[in-house]
Amino acid sequence: MRCRCGTAAFCPNSHSARTDNQNTLGTRAVEGRVDGFAPAETALLRMADSMADTPSKVSDDLYAELRRYFSEEQLIELAATASLENFRARYNRVFDVGSDGLYRKGLRFKER
Repeated sequence: MRCRCGTAAFCPNSHSARTDNQNTLGTRAVEGRVDGFAPAETALLRMADSMADTPSKVSDDLYAELRRYFSEEQLIELAATASLENFRARYNRVFDVGSDGLYRKGLRFKER
């Protein structure tokens, strides 16, 4: 998945939760309505959102949906990456780590 700075539920540049019109991307993913994301990407957003809950729980239905798009090996890697980002975000909150200033509203990345 590529970064969608400015609309992401978690922006790696600010290391903190973000909202978009009081409606997080994770919420829209759970409701199945995320513009600009493919169905596989939406499923991954739902997985990451579920993993960030306390307690974390990826439902059997979500797992079955993920398996339609990804192999077991791919899901292991994707879950490990999501877990690492969740760990980093929670760790940074303990020490009140702020933004590194890389994020600028309206910033666009070149498509490859």
